[in-house]
Formats: sequence, structure tokens, C-alpha cells
Amino acid sequence: MIGKYILSGRIQAITAITLSALISFLLPPFAFLISGSVVGLLTLRKGIFYTLHALVISGFILQIFFIFLGISLYINSIYILIIWLPILFLSTILRFSERQGILILFAGLITTILVIIFYSIIGDVSAWWQERLDLVFEQSLAPEQLNEYRLALASTSGFINGMILAG
Repeated sequence: MIGKYILSGRIQAITAITLSALISFLLPPFAFLISGSVVGLLTLRKGIFYTLHALVISGFILQIFFIFLGISLYINSIYILIIWLPILFLSTILRFSERQGILILFAGLITTILVIIFYSIIGDVSAWWQERLDLVFEQSLAPEQLNEYRLALASTSGFINGMILAG
């Protein structure tokens, strides 16, 4: 039923992507499942250009929404780069190849290339992640919660790059 609604037109697709992104901001551990499934479904059924059009419009809507709420502009950009684009790319590969083995091969290849690029450009990836996430936490958390997250981040910042790229 929801799938039929999402696939019934562009406005419905944009609405579904935007609402699923907003819901997934409230439930961050499920962001890939909630918003990513809509992007994947659209890409597999309608194609990359249809989905890309819907993602661009949805991204603008989310950006305007975040500006009105006073939320950092980084969050929308991070969301697009970490969730939407990988799912768009990988579901496009699955659409054209129709083979899950090729999909897994490309996912591993892309992850390996991104890790190599990341380490060669940035160097100390752990410090880079800690700096970026400090900015996000400072803007979104109360000061008393900030110290707890900084302690947790200090011990796990070395693993963040691998976790994000592994998806």
C-alpha cells in the first residue's frame, strides 16, 4: 500500500522521501531502513533520473525546513552523502545488473576506494571525525549532555570511518 503510493507520482515520491527523512531524523538508528528504503524502491522501479529529481527537490525542502528550525546545514548534507547517494548508486547497479553478487562486489569496491581516498587526503581520520562531530553535537545537544558524548566519541572516533563506509 505504501509502495503503491510512493510509485504513483512525482509529488508522492517527493513527499515520501521528505517525510521518511524527517522521521528518520527522529529515529537515527533506523535512518537507512526508513529513508533508504524509499530511495531504493524508487530507483529500482522508476530509475536513477526519476529518483535523482525527487531527491534534489526533497533535499531543498529539507534544507528550508532545517533553516526555519535553526538546525545546522551540515546535517542535511551529511544525510544526503551518507544515506541517499550510496543507496541511489547501489540500487542503480542492482537495477541494471539484476545480480546481487555484482551489487556486493561494487559495494565492497567502493568502500575500499573511499577508505583509501579518505586516509590519503585527511591523514588522521580519527581527529577529523571528532572535530566534525563536535560541531554537530555542540549545535544539537544541551551543554550537560555534550561532555558525555565527547567522552564516548573520544574512545570510538577511530572506528567511525569504517562504520560509516560499511553502511
